Amino acid sequence: MTTGNGFGISHLHACSECGELHCESYDHIRRCHECDDPFCDDHVIECAGCGDPVCDPHSGRCTITGDVYGDSHLATCIECGVLLSRDHAHEAPATDGYLCVEHFEQCEFCRQEYAPTSLVDGRCPACRNLSPKTEANIDQVSDAVGLFGRSHVGKNDSYIVVRGKHRIRGDIVIVYSRDGTQVHKRRMGIEERFGGWFK
Repeated sequence: MTTGNGFGISHLHACSECGELHCESYDHIRRCHECDDPFCDDHVIECAGCGDPVCDPHSGRCTITGDVYGDSHLATCIECGVLLSRDHAHEAPATDGYLCVEHFEQCEFCRQEYAPTSLVDGRCPACRNLSPKTEANIDQVSDAVGLFGRSHVGKNDSYIVVRGKHRIRGDIVIVYSRDGTQVHKRRMGIEERFGGWFK
């Protein structure tokens, strides 16, 4: 017991790790932010992300920084399985989960980064499924489509990809986030333009 003050049994709590009784009133017992179980000071640590107390079973160490975080501030790389804080984990577009920065691969067409498992023959789901349908339902994308003589549109959970054929400017690729914000634009090279997409 960590205090000499007299407390009734109703004011004492057993540490979930060591079983010793401690008083909650004097902060000698702290509750894990993740599971709400009581722990003494020797068996709880502050989450590096929020400063709240967390217990060992509901925390982990970020592979990059070595700091301890509660489970709600951690993510596992879906490619290699290492544990990362949310500050060092990156959401993988077009799939569920997080990645280390080292495991992103670029789609060869829209130039956005994805998990390797999202790419087939180097292309993301949006770029594999470009079609003449233009019902993007987003004004910015519809406006862009209207600038081209012919256009193809593809979508995935994160991006909308437009490939347009312009009489003067040539073939152009524009990438939008799903809220309509333009995130990338480029002119296609001659080799790409004559690759059979718009014959």
